[in-house]
Amino acid sequence: MEGAVPGEKITVNGIVVGTALQETVEISTEDGKIVDISGAQVKLHGVEKLPSLDLEKAILRTGEIRRTRNVPRSVSKRGVDAVLIDHAAEEAFERADGAMVAVTVGDDTTAIAGDLLSRLGIPIVGVVDGDLDHLCERAAAPKGSVVIEVSAGSDDLVGIRVKDEIFAGGDRISMEGLGIEDIVTGVKRAAGGDLRKVRRF
Repeated sequence: MEGAVPGEKITVNGIVVGTALQETVEISTEDGKIVDISGAQVKLHGVEKLPSLDLEKAILRTGEIRRTRNVPRSVSKRGVDAVLIDHAAEEAFERADGAMVAVTVGDDTTAIAGDLLSRLGIPIVGVVDGDLDHLCERAAAPKGSVVIEVSAGSDDLVGIRVKDEIFAGGDRISMEGLGIEDIVTGVKRAAGGDLRKVRRF
């Protein structure tokens, strides 16, 4: 990867894996796992989050993901599903197709997905723990969104509980007969003692 600006965040498929220290950054993998990132300060927690990947197909970026300001809007026709977007903001548009609400896990995922989905008027229920990497400085929260702050370092664990308890191990469920508040209640229950704050937009 060339043309990085020192200080910019480096993302692989939307997950921050480091900060550029020089203009040329090289990522090496073995058996689908990142084993080295030269020219950067590595963020091990981000590298650990990545599933097995093919670098030739991966989306590699430096800097802010969204640089333009958008205007949130409402759409009168949404789907009836809830979708889970767990540290995969790059896939927000595709995953949210046919959704009433998106549950997002991770600070930057919540910021980026909120910005993207505000264009569709799909609210989010975000799980964050305060470790924002500022990939999306001008994020927007769709009307009706709720951000649930949990204790530091626990958003991944709460995300696992949300997947198990609400999504039955998958990433999509029908919301037939349910509303967004049912999802909010479920996420708060999954957060348990890690729950710190609830913000509504």
